[in-house]
Amino acid sequence: MKRAVLAIILVAIAATGFEIPDSIRNDIEKQTGPLGRTYWQIEQFRPADYTLATVRNMFEDIENAPRFSGRLSDMLMENIENPAAISRIAWAQLGSISGMGSNPEEGWGVELSEDPNIDDNPEGWFRTITEDPINGNSFFNNHSFEQWQELPENLQIMITRIYLEAREVMPYITEALPTVEEPDLRTFRARNTARNQNDDGNDLLDENGNFIDPNGIQYWDGRALYDFLMTPWGGEDVSLAPFRQLDEFDMGYMALAQNSFTRAVFHAIEEAGDISFKGEFRVRTTFGDIAVGGDGNNEFEGDHFLIIDTGGDDIYGNRTALATDGIACVIDMSGNDRYQTDAPGLGTGIRGIGLLVDIEGNDSYSARESGIARGLYGGGMLVDMAGNDRYISDSLWGQGAAHAGTGILIDVSGRDEYICWSEAQGFGGTYGFGLLLDGSGDDIYTAPKEGRYSDAFSETISFCQGAAFGRRADGWDGHTMAGGIGVLVDGGGNDSYSAQVYAQGTAYWWSLGILEDMGGDDRYESIWYSLGSAPHFAVGSAVDRQGNDTYNVGNEGTRCQYQGCARDGSFGVFIDGAGDDSYLFKNRCAGGGDLNSIALFWDISGNDSYAFNPDSPYPDEPAMGSAAFYEPTGSYRDRISTVGIFLDTGGEDSYPDGDPANNSIWTRHRGKVYKAIGIDR
Repeated sequence: MKRAVLAIILVAIAATGFEIPDSIRNDIEKQTGPLGRTYWQIEQFRPADYTLATVRNMFEDIENAPRFSGRLSDMLMENIENPAAISRIAWAQLGSISGMGSNPEEGWGVELSEDPNIDDNPEGWFRTITEDPINGNSFFNNHSFEQWQELPENLQIMITRIYLEAREVMPYITEALPTVEEPDLRTFRARNTARNQNDDGNDLLDENGNFIDPNGIQYWDGRALYDFLMTPWGGEDVSLAPFRQLDEFDMGYMALAQNSFTRAVFHAIEEAGDISFKGEFRVRTTFGDIAVGGDGNNEFEGDHFLIIDTGGDDIYGNRTALATDGIACVIDMSGNDRYQTDAPGLGTGIRGIGLLVDIEGNDSYSARESGIARGLYGGGMLVDMAGNDRYISDSLWGQGAAHAGTGILIDVSGRDEYICWSEAQGFGGTYGFGLLLDGSGDDIYTAPKEGRYSDAFSETISFCQGAAFGRRADGWDGHTMAGGIGVLVDGGGNDSYSAQVYAQGTAYWWSLGILEDMGGDDRYESIWYSLGSAPHFAVGSAVDRQGNDTYNVGNEGTRCQYQGCARDGSFGVFIDGAGDDSYLFKNRCAGGGDLNSIALFWDISGNDSYAFNPDSPYPDEPAMGSAAFYEPTGSYRDRISTVGIFLDTGGEDSYPDGDPANNSIWTRHRGKVYKAIGIDR
C-alpha cells in the first residue's frame, strides 16, 4: 500500500505545470530540433556517481523541470501545516520509497492504554520513560518523579508519546547508519586538539568551558565525527573511509524514522492542545535528557533528547535540537524566542533526526556552520508556525540544507527575513534534499556580497535560494559525486531576493536547483548563474507565477549568464507567468545556450519592459536568444545541439531599439547544431 501511494506522488509531480502551447513548441523545434536529450546523449556525458533518478529525468525534456517544480510546489504548499507529509515528499525525491511512514489518520503505532508494559496512569508513564525494559536502563529518581507529578496530564501524555515513538524508530536509525571505526577518527581528533589550543599548548575555552575553534564552529563532542563525514565536500583528509559512508547509508530506514517521528510529534502537539504550566521538569532517559520549561522566560543550553517550553520569551543556546547518532527535539509553544548556536543545531540531524518546532511568536534563529534545518546522514527540520521571524546563517550549510538526507525549513506565516552566507536557503548536496518553504508574507532573502569569495569569478559564491552542488573531481582526485536537489518555494507576498553568483534556481554537476515564487510583486537581484541557470550537467529552474516583478533593474553589479542560461550539457529554465515585469539583461541572458546545453526564457503574459546592456563578457552571444559557437572537435559533442530560446507570449512589450521587437520572430543560428530563436506574440 505504501509503495502504491508513493508511486502516485512521483507520477503526479511530473504531470502538471506551465506548458508551452503545441503550436509554439512545433515552431521552435522546426528551427532547433528536439528540446530534450536521448538516453544515448545523456550517457555520453557520463552521469556522475550518486546521480538521482529525479535529476536524470529532467534531461528528457526542457519542460520537465518547470513541470516538476510546479507540481512539487503545489504539493508542498498544500501540506505546509503537515510537516510529516513534507518529510515524506522530500525523501521520495531521493528515491526512498520505503520511507513513507504511517498516515496520521491511522493513529498511533503504540497506544498508551493498549501496551501491556505500561500502567495507564502518570506513574506508569513516568516509569516508561525512565525504566526502559528494551534498553535495560533505569533513571528513575524521586526528585524528578515529584516534578513529574506537577505536570499537567496532557503534557505528561505528550512527553510519553514522543518518547515511545523515539523508542520505535531508534532501531531504524541505528541500522541505517554506516559504521565509523575509531581509527578513522584519530586524525580528526588530533587536528581538533591542535586547533583548540593556543601557542602555549593550553586549551582555548569560552566562559562556559566549551572549546573554541578560532577558524570555525565551536568544538563539541561530535566535531571529529562531523569533520570525518564532511570530508568529501570540504575536508582536508585523503582517507577513503568518508567516501564509503554513502554506499553503506540506508536512506530508506532513515526516511522511515524521520517521517514517523515527525508525524508522532505533531500528532502529540495537536492532541495536547493548550498547555499552561508554571515550574520545571528534568529527567534523564535512555535517549538523553528531557527538560520542560513552564510559562515564563527560560534558558536552555546543551544536548537534550527533548525540550518542551510552554510559554515566555526564551533563550536557546549551543547544540539546541542537534541530534548526533540519535534524536533531538525541541517544542516551544509561544513567546518571542531567541535561538543561537555556534555549534551545529536548531533542527540539525547528523546521523540522526533533529527537529525544532516553534508554534508562535516573533523569533530569531542564528547559527554558524551546519545550523538551522540541516541534514547530514539524517534528517533536520525546523518548523515555525507563526510570527515575523529572522534567520541568520553566517557560514556554510543552513536554512534547509542537506547531504545524504533532508534539511527542511518550514515557515508557515509571517514577514520573515533570511540571511545566509553560502550553500543555504534550500540547498542540496550529494544524496541531499534541501528545502526552504515559506507560506506567506512579504519576505526578504539575502546572500550578501560579504561571503565566500571566488577567484574564478572575482565575485562571491552564494549557492542559495534553491541551489544544488555536486563534487566535480575530474581535475582533482577523481572521486566525482553528483549533487542533490535544492528547493525554495514561497507561497506569496511581495518578496525580495538578493544573491551573488549561483543562486535563485541554480545547480552545478548532476544536480537540480529550483526556485518557485507563487505570487506577489517581487524583486530579484543577482550576478551570474542565477534565475534558472546551470553549468556542467545540471538543471536550474526559476518560476515566478504572477505579480509585477523586477529582475536586476538598477543592479549595477550584475554580470551575465542568468535568467534562462545553461552551459556544458545543462538545462536552464526561467518562466514568469503573469504581470507587468521589468528586466535588465546582459550577454548570454534570457535564453542563452552554451556548449551542448538548452536554455529557455519564457514570459507568458503582461506588458513587459526589457533593457539590455551589452557591456559584459561574451559579446558574440547577446541576450534574448543565443547559442555559443565552438569549432568541431571530432567528439560526440559535435552531434549534440546547443539551443537558446526566448519567448514572450502576451502583452504589449517594450524592447531596446532594433531586433527583437513586438510581434516578431528572430533567429540567431550559428551552424548545424547551434540554434537560437526568439518569439514575441
